[in-house]
Amino acid sequence: MGIRIRAIIADDVPLLKELIDEMAVFERLPISITEEALLRDGFHGAPKYRALLAFSEKEPAGYAFVYDTYSSFDGPGIYLEDIYVRPAFRGKTVAIELLRTVARMALASGCFVVSLSILNWNSPSFKFFARAGATILDDRQVLRIDRSSLEALTR
Repeated sequence: MGIRIRAIIADDVPLLKELIDEMAVFERLPISITEEALLRDGFHGAPKYRALLAFSEKEPAGYAFVYDTYSSFDGPGIYLEDIYVRPAFRGKTVAIELLRTVARMALASGCFVVSLSILNWNSPSFKFFARAGATILDDRQVLRIDRSSLEALTR
């Protein structure tokens, strides 16, 4: 089975949204992103994200979603927000091909690191990324300040 990876184009936004919706169901997480926001944020002005699509033959098999970061200690990096592979294509090298493409992107742009977070219950993902050389940073926790808290901070 040949896996083909390519960067998304604006016409791919409906497919990207469909895949994001599937991942949200898999991860049991709410989703509020819209196609309009994905189109605006990825293709108008300075892109806020980049995404890759994976195809097996001509069938969409998965995606990777990344954005640029910067560390005051190390310099530029990429944050890997998502790698998602549709159930029918799992175990068939789609995820590793997506990750390899992200790694090539990172190295080509002079990045020092690719960072990501994984939900605590997702042990298959921990195993996958550990096999790929990822290190679990157990000296820190991921924190979020949501929109309502941001608004409260500005009052």
